[in-house]
Amino acid sequence: MTGTAVLRMMRLARFVRIVRLFRLRHLRGVSKALVSKLTSQSASLGIEVLAHFIAVMFLNHFVACAWFAIAAYNTDETTWIRDGEFDRLTQMQCYVLALHWSLTQFAPSTQNIAPSNTLERTFACVVVLVGLLVFSSVVSSITGAINQLRVTNMRALSEERKIREFLTTRGISVELYGSIQAFFKHTYRKKHEWVCESDIPFFDQIPQTMLIQMHTDMYTVKLITSDGIRMLFSGYMPLMRQICHTAMSESSFLSGQDIFLQGADAWTAFHVSENHLVYDCSSSFTFNRRRSSARASARTPGFRTRVRENSWLTEMALWCEWKHRGTAWARATTSVTKLDCREVFAICANADRTIIKGVRIFAIFYVDHIERMEADGLLMQDLPLSEEQTAPVFMRSKRLARMATTALDMRMIGSA
Repeated sequence: MTGTAVLRMMRLARFVRIVRLFRLRHLRGVSKALVSKLTSQSASLGIEVLAHFIAVMFLNHFVACAWFAIAAYNTDETTWIRDGEFDRLTQMQCYVLALHWSLTQFAPSTQNIAPSNTLERTFACVVVLVGLLVFSSVVSSITGAINQLRVTNMRALSEERKIREFLTTRGISVELYGSIQAFFKHTYRKKHEWVCESDIPFFDQIPQTMLIQMHTDMYTVKLITSDGIRMLFSGYMPLMRQICHTAMSESSFLSGQDIFLQGADAWTAFHVSENHLVYDCSSSFTFNRRRSSARASARTPGFRTRVRENSWLTEMALWCEWKHRGTAWARATTSVTKLDCREVFAICANADRTIIKGVRIFAIFYVDHIERMEADGLLMQDLPLSEEQTAPVFMRSKRLARMATTALDMRMIGSA
């Protein structure tokens, strides 16, 4: 083999190695992005196993190309192509033979191709060592994924068995038994689709300063969608951070799960980010009626309606004592941000009165507006008021708060 051929082979091997590394890195990034978008653990584990197989196939493809190139560019020595009398085969047929040889180096298998010179034998030794590492890594990864899937399924099967034993020994009706079983099989197993902060124990260990900043980033955007809270936000940011950190949290709800029930005391306001909540002000609480009402909510707006996204539900509980006028539940698995009204009351009670003056004024005008609407015969519900209804209240309270602030400043100047 001449020096020119050796130099050309080294350049080709370097190019193949660089291309292989870039391809494998890109494939790894694509597989991670795909797995991150999957909600089913079984599907994500299946994709992970498939990604390992695809990565091995890519690696074998480049090994096969290198194995074929070593024989094709060597014109001075006997090669595996000449030794096996494959000279008359097409390039595609030779590639398939090289790919078969490459696959047998990564898995326990046999083939009738063997190295015929020192360069081929050296390359084969390197491939065998790499194949040993890759094969053991892939096998361990697949075994771990299968064991993880088995553990997950065992938990679900064990819980389902306990539910079945509990229901059969408690004299539950057949209809309710079937509804509970269907809810568990089709809904409860999907509870991992949305991860909340409470599901991650790590956040209990991070510094409070980081946690406060994280809560501020998470909840401030949602808080300022409320006119009254926006007045508080523009007045005193430290108070807003305290509300975000101590009074707000996230909860995930399964399809058909209740958010709140009619007639219960309302101590929580809910920020709805998705169009997945149904509000019902009728007196029906049956699960079967609820499933049909979720489909018919658009045709019966007087009793059932979908809560619009990026809005507050039961915001009245922030400004006055309130009881839920209806029932809300999730028609699909979703996450809701909760605002603890009692915690907000405690924070405002300890705050400077001059700072929260605008909020107090807004609360007075807001409650007065609700009482006027009910006096006119309108049935108030837990649904958010429209922007046309809250805009006059917001403007009036803002003007009065500005006047009160100006009067306070004038009084302070006069006393000085």
